[in-house]
Amino acid sequence: MNKYLIGLSLLITMFSCNNDDDGPFIEPLRERGPQAVVDNTILEDFLKTHTYNDLDFDNEDHTLTNNDIIFYKLESDLIDANKSSKQALINSNKLLRIPVKESGTEQILYVLQIREGKGRVVSRVDDVRMSFRGNNIINEQNITSIDSTLFQGSVTSINWVPLFLDNNNQNIPGLTVGLSQFKTASPINEMEPCRVFTTDSSTGESEIGNNDFGIGALFIPSGLGFYGNLIPGTGRREYNNLVYTFSLFNVDYRDHDGDGVLSRLELVDPKDPSKTFIEFDTDNDGLANFLDRNDDGDEKLTIAEIEILDNPDIDYDCDGIFNNDNEGLDLLKSDKDNNGILDFLDRDDDDKKIEEFNNNNSI
Repeated sequence: MNKYLIGLSLLITMFSCNNDDDGPFIEPLRERGPQAVVDNTILEDFLKTHTYNDLDFDNEDHTLTNNDIIFYKLESDLIDANKSSKQALINSNKLLRIPVKESGTEQILYVLQIREGKGRVVSRVDDVRMSFRGNNIINEQNITSIDSTLFQGSVTSINWVPLFLDNNNQNIPGLTVGLSQFKTASPINEMEPCRVFTTDSSTGESEIGNNDFGIGALFIPSGLGFYGNLIPGTGRREYNNLVYTFSLFNVDYRDHDGDGVLSRLELVDPKDPSKTFIEFDTDNDGLANFLDRNDDGDEKLTIAEIEILDNPDIDYDCDGIFNNDNEGLDLLKSDKDNNGILDFLDRDDDDKKIEEFNNNNSI
């Protein structure tokens, strides 16, 4: 019996030494499935117990920005009857429920689409210009509320925000998917689709041209936020649920790999739409198509296999030059063998034509 006690003592000693050698304790990453259930419970509780100043937005001519979105606890005496119908957010017909799969786990993203917007559509890999605030939704002693401290954005400033970062890292997934449900302000001039601001000649300040930009809020579970990020100076991880309020003014369409195809056109696999945009990798070389200069892995770069649309009457990127703009793909000229697959996604686009010629001219 003593030899077993001695052996157990040695194991405990060895384990203790290894623990010391490994440095400070780091909280293990939680499983996404169970955490998703916890997150959804917290978000639903918030949506059931809170309302917002919906009556402020009834007037189509209103000039409110995201900084005027106010959330009230339903039981609060602070609710202004002139500003809010006191309807719970969960029952609002403006609340969208969008299932989003991240790292194999599907979660619900809640989107309050106060106003969709009437300008250009946004994809999750573009750069957007917006006024926004980001706060944590906290749950303490079974009471759900908003932490008043901003972790991102500001009360007054308008900024450009990349929805996909140049170091190939995705921004907050819930933010990118949520913003793609909105549109920008409509352009001041149809010949300059991305020009939505004017400049006041006397003050030099920018002013929105048309008051029809997207306005909304996003309620984001931790799995679509900063899931499991280590909190600096601690061994703990972050699992906060987030709320963003915003006004979406403008969008800049990006071509991340410089292959001539706007990234927003390289997000959906026509053969398998269920794939995420990161999984859409035609030549299976480990690079998603919107980051791959040769999408189909043949001998030609993508830019050599496409025809780009360019209307000389439209300044598509608002740089003051009306030609050499990238306005999308000429689909007819980009499928030379007419097989329904664009050439830059078709490894044998030329081989099929050669095969057809040989078959038709065989002796």
